This record gives sequence, structure tokens and C-alpha cells, in this order.
Amino acid sequence: MSVFGPRRFLTGEWHAVHYGSRAVGRAGLVLTEAVAVTPDGRISPQDLGIWSDAHVEGLARCVRFMHDQGSVAGIQLAHAGRKASVPVPWKGGFVEPKEAGGWSPIWAPSAVPFNDESAVPRALDAAQIRDLAAAFAAAARRARAAGFDVVEVHAAHGYLLHEFLSPLSNRRTDEYGGPFENRTRAVREVVAAVRGVWPDGLPVFVRLSATDWADGGWDIEQSVALARQLKPMGVDLVDCFGGNRLVAGGCEKNTFQMKAWHKTGSGGQSCPAIRPFHAWARPPCATFQTEGGGTLAPSRFARDMREPRTPGYQPIMFGGHQWV
Repeated sequence: MSVFGPRRFLTGEWHAVHYGSRAVGRAGLVLTEAVAVTPDGRISPQDLGIWSDAHVEGLARCVRFMHDQGSVAGIQLAHAGRKASVPVPWKGGFVEPKEAGGWSPIWAPSAVPFNDESAVPRALDAAQIRDLAAAFAAAARRARAAGFDVVEVHAAHGYLLHEFLSPLSNRRTDEYGGPFENRTRAVREVVAAVRGVWPDGLPVFVRLSATDWADGGWDIEQSVALARQLKPMGVDLVDCFGGNRLVAGGCEKNTFQMKAWHKTGSGGQSCPAIRPFHAWARPPCATFQTEGGGTLAPSRFARDMREPRTPGYQPIMFGGHQWV
């Protein structure tokens, strides 16, 4: 969930208090809002960014305080795609004018708008998609320089990487569109780039919308198949949500959570799609404070994620609200 607090895309006192208060509240892991890897990857002009070294010190200030309170600090790296350059929610509408800080063009896998009121995006070419992976990697380096312990690649909520996954938004006919292997290619390239610069001893998460809740869209079966590909690439946890891609396709009952568990796991005990590291898969389990989600306890298990992994423990977080 974006918090719309920065000035000139930089972390300020508002963020220090907002995230710091979660750490004071004994959250084991505090995960930031979606932080844009490029200027045109912001959702709104008020969103936080990490495309420049100028962002590092403000973020580091937040991280230092979270660490002082005993919390693990995580950052969510994102690109909004065709859902970029929109007004803050209380203003309403789908296009932020340039005089209010908006920008154009906005980018997507295909020139398919989010809805009839949204701007029509331009389709990225193959070179731009490769540049996108490099932007995520550069953002991950800056995140580590700021002291973050966990990095999450945001491939959900109808933002750019999710737009590549869903046949409803990806109409490409090249190596990034069509069959499952092609539609998941951009996500895999971004994950490989991030994992390549992130320390081996620290976790990488990927956030997915497990289903579009729409005929012909991205679904649970494809999410499970992608999770199984992400495991050997070094992804430690798949953080699942649902819907939020179509105006009429928001989250319904989160039945996909247990379906995904049974299809991906074995006997409700563990999930072979996720690489093990030292935290429990069942209660008691780690506290995660995520923007837009809930918390669980105790916190010491989340802190264990900074330690070398111990075989046999496989945590799964389904949705922003539950731990299974």
C-alpha cells in the first residue's frame, strides 16, 4: 500500500515515524510500500523511489531505527506499468495531469489501458525490458547499501510485472508474450538480476497476484508453476495476493490461499516451491508488518531470516493478511 509521503521522491520525517512506529510496535519484519525503480515507475507523483543514490541516506535512516528496535527491514521494489501517473486516491481519477506532477508516456507490455478512463500505455520493446531488469538490480544494490535485510520483487496488483504475466494485459507476440514461458520471462529476468546482486545469505521475496479472478487471466495453476521455477533461482518466499488487476476483478474471498497451499505444498507441512531458510512454517511464526497487511508473532523468527538458513523450515505468506 502506498503511503504518499515523500517530497521529491525522497524519504522524510514522515516515513521515519511511520515505519519506525511499526518497529516500536515489535513487528519482526517491516516491509515498505512499493518503491519505484525508475521515475516513470511510480504509481503517483507522491510515491517513494530508489532509482538514484540520493535516495539511499533517507532510507538508511529508517532502516537504522528499525534495526535499533530489533526489527528486520524489508523493501518492496516495483514498477507501476500502465497504472503509473495516477492521482492520489482521495483526488480520484486515473490520469494525473502534468501540471500536477504527472508524466507521459506510461509503459506496459502492450498498448492496452487499465480501463476506459486510463491513459493508453506504450508497449515496451525488448531492449527496454532488459533495461528494466537492470533497473531492478540497481535498486536492489541501493537497498542493500541502505541496510535492508529483505528485498521483495513486486509482480502483483496489476503493476508492470503482473501485466507481463496476465494474458489479459499482455498481447505481445515476441519472446515476452503468448505462452506461459514467454509471459513469465520478464519476471524471471528481473528476479535473476536482483538475486545476482543480493547477498546469498539474505532473503529474496516475490509478490504475486495468484489469480486475476477473470476468465482467461492469470490463475493459481500458473502461479504455482511460476513459484516452482523461482525456487531454484534463489527465491525464498512467494507472497501471494489476488485480483486488483481489473476494475471489476478485485479480491473476492481469498480461497486461492488454501488452494495454492495444497497444490504447491505437501500434506500442509511444507511447500516445495520455496527454498528453506530459518523460520517456522506453522505457528508460532514470524511477525510480518507489511503495508496493507497484518502482523503475526513472535518477532524473533523474522530476525532469524538474517542468519544462515537451516534446512527443514519453509515459511509461506499468503495474502497480506495471513500466515499458513
